[in-house]
Formats: sequence, structure tokens, C-alpha cells
Amino acid sequence: MIKDQAGADRTVLAGLVTLAAAVFAAAVRLRLPALPMGDEPHYLALAQAMVEHHTFDPTPVYEHRDYWSYYPADIDAHVAVVDGRPVPFHNLGAPLLFAVPFLLWGRAGAHLVTLTAALLTVVHVYRLQREHGIRTPYAGLTTGLLVLGSPLYVYASMLFVEPLGMLALVYAARVLLTARPAVWRLALASAGIGYLPWVHGRYAIFPVTFAVLAVLCVPRSRDARGAAPGARGAALGARGAALGARGALIAALVPVAVLATGLEAFNAVMYHSLSPAPGSTDALGEGLLRQSPLRGLLYLTFDGRFGLLPNFPVLLLSGAGILLCATRAHRRLNLVLLGTAVPYAVLIATYPNWPGGFSPPGRLLSVTVPLLAYYAAALLQRLPSWPLLAAAQLAALYGYTMSLLSDAYPLERFHWLADPRNTPLDRMATLLGTSVDRLPPLVTADNQIDGAAAVRFAAWGTATAAAVVLLWLRARRSPSAPAGAGLGAREPASFRGLGPASSGGRERTSGTGAGDSPAAVSHDDRRPEAASAGRSAGQEAG
Repeated sequence: MIKDQAGADRTVLAGLVTLAAAVFAAAVRLRLPALPMGDEPHYLALAQAMVEHHTFDPTPVYEHRDYWSYYPADIDAHVAVVDGRPVPFHNLGAPLLFAVPFLLWGRAGAHLVTLTAALLTVVHVYRLQREHGIRTPYAGLTTGLLVLGSPLYVYASMLFVEPLGMLALVYAARVLLTARPAVWRLALASAGIGYLPWVHGRYAIFPVTFAVLAVLCVPRSRDARGAAPGARGAALGARGAALGARGALIAALVPVAVLATGLEAFNAVMYHSLSPAPGSTDALGEGLLRQSPLRGLLYLTFDGRFGLLPNFPVLLLSGAGILLCATRAHRRLNLVLLGTAVPYAVLIATYPNWPGGFSPPGRLLSVTVPLLAYYAAALLQRLPSWPLLAAAQLAALYGYTMSLLSDAYPLERFHWLADPRNTPLDRMATLLGTSVDRLPPLVTADNQIDGAAAVRFAAWGTATAAAVVLLWLRARRSPSAPAGAGLGAREPASFRGLGPASSGGRERTSGTGAGDSPAAVSHDDRRPEAASAGRSAGQEAG
């Protein structure tokens, strides 16, 4: 039975990756004939400076018009001179990854990097759900909704940093939620998170949250289970567990610390700045903590051009799922997923340039979306009603259609804060024959809410809260699971023997004690004999 379910998971995952590769590659194909937009040509200019001029200063690329190979028009240089030193507006992490593929295949090579990161994100989102009580049909459905109806689709086909951030965060979450993760996996997750501030300065909080979560999670997952009987065996087991916990914690903390401090040293030497984003803080004079986080979150969620919900309504499911999982049974899961997403969201909401300049929708919060997919799956599994499943698919189709329209007309994906409308939404209104384009609120060009917009923001906030609470209440009362049961309750026999919902014996949790749910069991990379009954397909691939 385990082999049958493992085969089913491989089949579903192969189908999801094939779907994602097809739609992401088609989107890239639609966008390649158009000019790169927003920050895209400037990331390429930095990569070009590295491979052709052997410098981190893109000034020669702008001066010599080397960028005409992919942007045959004059363009403003994204570099400033601060205290006599050229400071690029953008961090070097993404251009470093783009450099060699760009040298080999030009702009298409750089797209290959973000496309690969997006596909790997799909893999890890599915595995994260399967490892924590989400059955195969719901994990597959939710991952498919993410592929089509979320910011993952938008940024997979573009030269932005968001796919890199998504991949690093979801992989790190998987590792932290694994009982006794292999040391190499801890080190890889740590290195990925440590590299994120090199990719973008706004990701500088993630090394901090990862280090805190590693201290809280890693030692507890490496206890003395399996020690030989007797006092001597217990003592040896405890000593071995302590050594193992210390080594695991070192593997989790050293790479992230080295990379994060390395960025500070690099910026101090190159730019005479200790800011993780000297291009934003020193060259542009931007920074965090300059507006109310409540105001910023309101804008980031509901604005009709840049907000998540008007452009990706399927994400509403995650809100209800978070309430559903707000229990002691999901304490460890919430600690890792929300402990990563919430501090970043609150902090980035204090950034006055919350749209990200001339940007696509959902840019600043999109990096957290794969972490929230679990909660949407939890809701759908607990409340598997046909109306809800149909509504979820329609919401994803709506988001996909909006995004596809802005692939067909590439410039229309980008907006300034001063833009009075969302053009893809206008096209959607024409397709549907409705006035849907008039519904979302818009923040004014001076970053304020006028009278009409205030009413719309209030209406959207009230309607969203009501929908989330109603879904949560309905799910709590759902007869699909017995009272007190986890999300994996009443799992059919065909789903047993794989994943944490059923282990065929004594379950092995992630190590947080009584607060862990049987449906939130993680796995053991180091002792397969203790965890094989609960191992999901493909976990060993990491």
C-alpha cells in the first residue's frame, strides 16, 4: 500500500510540474518578444556588467549602451554616486545567478533561472502539504490553484527576485518542520535564507526569523529516542542526542550567519554602508518604518492595481485556513509558517513605496504566498463541499485569466501608483460583461485614501472578514472529520501508510511535545527505520 501511494504521489507531482512548466514556459514565450520592463533590464545590466566588464558597477553597461541587445532604447541608469562611489539601486544576488546563463543564452538564460526556481517551488509546496496531513487529492488541487491563480504564475515568467525568495522560504520551512533533518539539508536551507538579503534588501529579516526558528525547532527534534535500554543506554543516548542537536544547530546557524554578515562586510567595503540595501537607503533615500503597518497591509491586500485579493482572489482560502489551524495541534506548523510570513509582512507594510515602483501586482507580499498554500489545503480538506471546490477553481481561473491577459499585453501588467486603473481588470470586465473593474479601491498618487476609496476599502475589508469567518465556522462544524480529529481524519485506506496522517504504528512527531497534531507529523532523515511508515514520496530527495 505504501508503494501504491508513493506511486500516486509521484504521478500527481509529475502532473503538477508538467502543468507548471507548460504554463510558465508559455508565459515566458509571450513576454520574450516584448522589452523587459520595470527592474528587469537593470537586473540584466548588472549581470552583463559582471560577465562582460568584470565589475559590480553597471555604469559601463549604461554608458556604452551594451543593454541594447535586450533593450534597444535609451534607459535611465539604476545607479547613483554616493560619497564618490557608484551604488547600484539593486542588490547583486539575482544578477549573480543570472550571469552565467545570460552569458550562454542571453535574456532567455536569465529567464531559465526564475523558471527553474518557480518549478522547484511547486515541488516543495506539494511535499510540504503531504508531509503534514494533507491528502493527495487536496495537496494536488491546492498546488494546482497556486500554479495558475497566484503570484507564482506572474513572477515565474519575469526577471524579478520573487521566485528565488519563494523557493528559499518554502524549502527552509520544510526542513525546519522535519523531525531529525539531515545536516546537509539544514545547511542548504540556512544557506538559501542567508543568500536572500544578497538578492534583495527587503529580505534581510528572513535570516533573523530563520535563526530564531532554528533555535526553537532544531534541538527539540533531536531527542534521545531509540536509545538502548537501561541507565547506561539512556545516558549514552542522551549524550548522543545532545551532540547531534549541537551539530544540527551549528549546521542551521553557521551558513546563514556567514552569508548575512558577509553582505554587511561587502557593503561596508564597496559602498561604505551597513545597510542591507544601500541602493534603496543610500542612493534613493527609501526605508522602512515610515508608515503605519495597518495602513500598509490594507494597501497591499486590497488596492486594485497592486493588492493580492483583487488580483488573486483564491488566496482568500488561506485566511480561513489560518483560523482553522489556530489550535495547539498545529502549534509547531504555525510557528514556522506564520513565524516566517507575518514578521516580514508587518515590516514591509511600513515601507512607503509599497507598490515597489513600476511593478506587477502583489510584488512585496508574493514571497510569502507558497507558505500560505498549506492553509488553503487544510480548509479544502476539512470542508470538501462541491460549491467551495468549484468556487476555489473559479477564483484561480479568474486570477489566471487576469495574468494571462497581461502576458498577451505585457506592458499592462505594470503600474505606477499614479495610474488610475488596472488595465487587465478593465479587460476582464469586458470579457465578463460586468463592472468588476469599478469594485476594487485605489490608493491615490500621494499614498492616501480619498473619500470614495475609503468606502470601498471598508467594504472590501468587511466582506473579506465575513467570508473568512463564515468559511472557518462552516469548516469547524463540518461532519467530514470527527470532533477533535486532525485534518487527516478518516483518511481512506488508499491514503494510509504515507504521510503523517497515519504511520501504521507509533507516530513520530516533529518534537514539540503535546502540542503537535498526529496530522502534523514530520519525518526523520537520519533514522529511516523509525520514520519509514510516515515518509512521503520523494522526501528523501529533499
